[in-house]
Amino acid sequence: MSWLKRNRPADAELDSELRFHIQKLVEEKIASGVAPDEARRQAMLEFGGGEQIKEEMRDVHRILTIENAIANVKSGIRLIRKSPTFSIAIILTLALGIGANSAVFSALDAILLRPLSFPNSDELMLLYQNDHKAKNPNSFVAPLRLQDWRRLNSTFQGMSGWYTQDASETSGALPEKVTEALVAPQFLQVWGIAPLLGREFASEEQHFGGPNAVLISERFWRRRFNADPNVVGKHLRLEQWSFAIIGVMPASFLFPDHDVDVWIPSPMDAPYGQDRTSTWFTVIGRLRPGVTASQARADLNRVQAQLGRQYPKTDADLSVYIQSLKETTVRGVRRSLWVLFGSVSLLLLIACTNIAALLLARTTEREREIAVRFSLGASRASVIAQLLTECLVLSVCGAVVGIFVASAASRSFGILAKSFPRAEEITLDWRIVAYTFASAVLAALVCGLLPAIRGTRRAIAAELAQGSRTQVSARNPLQ
Repeated sequence: MSWLKRNRPADAELDSELRFHIQKLVEEKIASGVAPDEARRQAMLEFGGGEQIKEEMRDVHRILTIENAIANVKSGIRLIRKSPTFSIAIILTLALGIGANSAVFSALDAILLRPLSFPNSDELMLLYQNDHKAKNPNSFVAPLRLQDWRRLNSTFQGMSGWYTQDASETSGALPEKVTEALVAPQFLQVWGIAPLLGREFASEEQHFGGPNAVLISERFWRRRFNADPNVVGKHLRLEQWSFAIIGVMPASFLFPDHDVDVWIPSPMDAPYGQDRTSTWFTVIGRLRPGVTASQARADLNRVQAQLGRQYPKTDADLSVYIQSLKETTVRGVRRSLWVLFGSVSLLLLIACTNIAALLLARTTEREREIAVRFSLGASRASVIAQLLTECLVLSVCGAVVGIFVASAASRSFGILAKSFPRAEEITLDWRIVAYTFASAVLAALVCGLLPAIRGTRRAIAAELAQGSRTQVSARNPLQ
């Protein structure tokens, strides 16, 4: 481990110590009447290989380092027992700072840092058409234009689209309002999602006049059908049409519109979809592996320029705008989350500053104890290590309590910030726990380093060692 490597003796020190012991042994043998050359030969034989001896000395140093660390941890635990009020004040202060910081980081991680919950989600792009001359440009895409983009491009694995509307589900005792998404072909293939139960849409179900089929959400399946495993094959009545249920979408399918209850094919060959000015699809595309968004944008604008020459009346003034699905999802909250994270980081810094002040006062009270340790031969590094370890024990205790604070805060965040994208994905996982304890270590260094360095100055220790027990420490401006 790196901390052991930093604390083990250097090779030069080991060589010097080894030479010292060999020379002492040589002198003893010479004093007993052995010739100098023979004395050195015998001493070298008794010591054995130099590298072996140095490795044994390193092992001794490692064991001592571990024993010192354990002793310092025990000292930190004793500090908590001896000064419970002082310790609880520090632990609760750290729990508040670390807990709030970890809770906001869990939201930041779920919303901004973590990829979307789709296979290879970085390949998913939203595609919009842009009319340069329109006063109120319409970004939705006509079915015919979507088919042309899909047919002529060379940078996308697939393209699909959807639009949503409300409908009445009338197969129950009372009508129920549901949100339905009407989807273009290749819908599930582009998202990379398979149904939890059942199958995806068949080819004939995606043509005008074909069989009526519907996929239902996992939420709707539980609410309307009590999670019946035999739901596939049953019928759902939407408005005046009956649809056969062919599958249930998994709960992990976090569709951009979370309110959607059912998905129905939108036939691209329907008579009402043959007008290039009739636009309603939000288009989603999946890039080919290795293709960048800028390359796809250039390719689609080449395709659209070709369509503009072929259909000058409807397509000449159009271009294509591409943005990653994730960026479209989170762009409205990115700045707010970073500002919030900065705020709670400042809160943690304020907590560390307050704790550092408490530790400065505590170290002042322990100056005589530190002076005694110095007089008994302790090094300044060992005393600083003890003080930092005591602070680390308090920080870890604060982090443990902070995890419970962060868990409660994360749940509250998910409830209060439902309008945030991906709010349902905010959870505490092993990464948040690791971040929490990393914050505890950082807090221990920030809180404890300055008091430890100031409290172990040799000048103060010497003065106290020579002074009386009634000596009063001067006020420190830093405190």
